[in-house]
Parts: sequence; structure tokens; C-alpha cells
Amino acid sequence: MKRMNGSQVYLLALLVIGAAGMISSGALPVRTGFAIITAVCGYVYLSMERSRLEKQLRQEQKLMKQSQDVQLLQIVNRIRHDIMNDIQVLFGYIQLKKFDNLSSQMENIRASFHRESLISRLGIPSLVAYLYAFRVHVNKMQLEVGLEQELSLQDLPIRDELIYILVHDTIELFLAYSDAGQEEAGVLSLEFDEGNDHLLLDFVYQGSYDQEGLQHAVRERFFRDSGDFQVETHDFQEKEAALALRLPFRT
Repeated sequence: MKRMNGSQVYLLALLVIGAAGMISSGALPVRTGFAIITAVCGYVYLSMERSRLEKQLRQEQKLMKQSQDVQLLQIVNRIRHDIMNDIQVLFGYIQLKKFDNLSSQMENIRASFHRESLISRLGIPSLVAYLYAFRVHVNKMQLEVGLEQELSLQDLPIRDELIYILVHDTIELFLAYSDAGQEEAGVLSLEFDEGNDHLLLDFVYQGSYDQEGLQHAVRERFFRDSGDFQVETHDFQEKEAALALRLPFRT
């Protein structure tokens, strides 16, 4: 609950006094005077309140912008770090004169750039930002996005929000039930497969996880009557789980 400053309390008191005077006074000039006082105080109070709310909104927007800038910088630093690692390996082969390894390392670098380029062009900014942010901030589970060719999700006859929500919720479910106690983090792969009349979100997790808990969570979240998507496949093994969601195109 917000606290009023001294000026607001004073104006509010004048408003109450003015309103009370209008009600209790019988003389028209007196009532008119109280009405003017009430109107002026009310206008000033509302103006001050609007100014306060606008200032609060600007501060919140500034904090949000700063948070977004920090997140963007972290993503850029992570990508730069990965690129530098690849380049250092390349220079290491050159210094050791292991020229036979250069071709495969160059291909790895090319494939990495190509993969990042395809992810950045998925077409839904909120989804792209989430995928990059997840890979930067989460160590408990690795996320791999598999794309063979460019795919613009925003051009498909499916709501962008639906794609984002299903991808986000599914990744978060796998993360919640992955086993963080293991030395090696589990790996979740995500593929986007465009069909003739649908989009398939294909998730495959490899690693230790709470099998019973994940099965129950998937049933609760995805097995329901919905015209927006259907569960295409679901399979839960000891150290591997698969889930595919089919999103029909709107007609």
C-alpha cells in the first residue's frame, strides 16, 4: 500500500473539509466557496497523484530496461566465450602443427555459426530471447536446439504466443524434474519440424531425472482437451524421455 506524503494528506484534509462544508452550510455563497475549494483541491490532488504514478512507471521501465540490457550483455558474452574457445582450439592445432585437425575444427566453427544464425531467425523475439537466456543462465540442464534449415515461426498459421508458451513450459518441466545431483548435466534437445498442416515440437531428454514426477507433470499440463495442440508421442525410460507436441495450422 502506498504512503501519502505531507502535501497529499493536507489536500485530502481540505477535500474532506470542503465536502463537509458544502453539506452542512445553508448559505449559498458559503456552499459555493466550499465547492470551489473542493474542486481546486481535488484537481491538485489528482494532478499530484498522476505525476507520482508517471514517475513510478518511468522508474519501473528504467529498471526493466537495465535488466534487459544486462541479460543481453550476458548472452553476448556467452556467445563470445564459446567462439573464443573454438578459435583457441584452432590456434592450438596450428601451433602444434596438427594440420590434419584443422578441417574438422573449421567445420565445427562453421556449423556453430550456422546453428546460432538459424536460432536467431526463428521469428518470435520472445522465444529467441528465452532460448538464449536459458543457455546462458541454466547449468543444471543443457539445451540444444536442432534446426536443419531456416524456419520463420511467425509466418506459420499458428499463434506466436502458443508456440512460446508450449516451448517455455515444456523446457521448464524437464528442468524441474532433471536430476541436479549428477556430475553430468542432462541434455534436452528441441527440434521444430514443419509439416504440411502442422508444426511439431519434438523434445528428447537424456540423463537422470524423476521419471514418475515428470510423467505426472506432463499428464497434468498437456493431456487435456485442447484444439490448439495434441500430444503426438510421449515415452519415459530410465535415462531418456521423449515428448512431441503437434500444433495444427489454423484454417
